[in-house]
Amino acid sequence: MSEVNFPPKVFILRNEDIRNNCLLYINEAPLEPLYKVEIKLHKESRSLAQNRLVHKWFSDVAKEIGCSPRGVKHSMKSGYGLVDFYTDINGEIIEELRSTANYSVQEMADFITFIEVWAVENGYILDKSELYKEAKCE
Repeated sequence: MSEVNFPPKVFILRNEDIRNNCLLYINEAPLEPLYKVEIKLHKESRSLAQNRLVHKWFSDVAKEIGCSPRGVKHSMKSGYGLVDFYTDINGEIIEELRSTANYSVQEMADFITFIEVWAVENGYILDKSELYKEAKCE
């Protein structure tokens, strides 16, 4: 039997029209080969504005401290618990930062709050201008 090119598609069920389009798409799917249909709760991913904001803050704090933005990012993620440890083949413990790319908007807002609290406790003033408002932190 020849392979049917039936492209994968994602539907975010926001209204009846989208739900109906999803059902039509499923009804068009061939029964061979087998296809998997999965329905799961959708969480909006962190916004690009939120990501730009934290990277601006990392850069701003780095300039004040005299280190690299990457160093500040590492410290913030480590302090927040966004780090995994594992042992390599030589028995050395490796520290690896977790990505926030798959964070929800709320999870990223919590990380932003952590950075804000850290800054206040350590005497740093973070820029809360337009980018802060765009990231919906206000």
